[in-house]
Amino acid sequence: MGKLENTKRYVYLPVYLPYLPNTKSTKRKREQSEIKKEPIEDKPKEQKETKQLKKEEKKEVKKDHRYQAPVAQKNAIEAKQIVLDNLKVYKPMEGQDMETITLEYPGRDCREEFLLAISNNPDEYAPITDIYNTVQLIASECLPKGTANNFGDSRIGIIRNIMKACHKQITADLKDGILAFNAVMLELKDSGVFDNCEIKGPPASFDLITHILEQSYARSIAPKSHLLNHYEGFSNNVYGEIKHSFVHELIREADIKSTDIFLDMGSGIGNVVLQIAAECLCESYGIEIMEIPSNFAKKQRNEFLSRMRYYSKPCGRIFLKQGDFLEDESISKVISKADVIFLCF
Repeated sequence: MGKLENTKRYVYLPVYLPYLPNTKSTKRKREQSEIKKEPIEDKPKEQKETKQLKKEEKKEVKKDHRYQAPVAQKNAIEAKQIVLDNLKVYKPMEGQDMETITLEYPGRDCREEFLLAISNNPDEYAPITDIYNTVQLIASECLPKGTANNFGDSRIGIIRNIMKACHKQITADLKDGILAFNAVMLELKDSGVFDNCEIKGPPASFDLITHILEQSYARSIAPKSHLLNHYEGFSNNVYGEIKHSFVHELIREADIKSTDIFLDMGSGIGNVVLQIAAECLCESYGIEIMEIPSNFAKKQRNEFLSRMRYYSKPCGRIFLKQGDFLEDESISKVISKADVIFLCF
């Protein structure tokens, strides 16, 4: 691999440290130190205006790396399917039969079926909790200004009714609440308020991204997550994941911008790569040497991108690859252009 550039920001995470090292970028300081000091003199007004125009043109050229991936157009995995695939650990929320509800998302033609079921195992996927969290986050994080009042909140209105029905586990009330939620959502979708959100809208909030990551994991990885434990002890193939809150802090400390290129060397199931692409709208790369986590990462990426579309939120461009970053030539090229490089060792 070639010589690494001075302006890069490297984030190293020793596995035995539970905290984030000081990773603040020195990029600006270095750039400032390279600027030659010139004597202060009055410049003609025309020259100043020309310089200002050039600065504005440069600012306009810089754009974020949001990208509407073709794979995002696929339907997300239904919550209903998770329950059907593991039916023995679930029981109806109320009565003898499992009722089905359909929840409308902000994205055009985006909806999902949920079985109103409760798991006998607290570690299993919980569809009622998923509904409970999803409707609240849509109302608080996805709606344009002036439209949130149509749904109410945790104290009043449609959202309050759904939350109450979830707590009391009353099927009829929950179905009525979801029907009311869907009616308002369909009106907003038909009016076009979400149409340009993926193209021009702001990035999703940390809370919403965390929820989408959890939804994606539950549907694409959790059913076979036991396979992640199959590695050789005390080898280079030890597997582990990083908390979403840590990544959120990493973004702040490393000062990751929407115009940056991020690289995770040892990306596991892709959580860090996905979160940074969504939260920063930057170009995000990941390479993982182990086959099983790498395959899971690609499945989770597809589900995550579909769900970002469901919530009508933008996401940066994502690249995931299996391989050894010490030997892979394509990753050497990424290293040469990356602004932030993350390595957990």
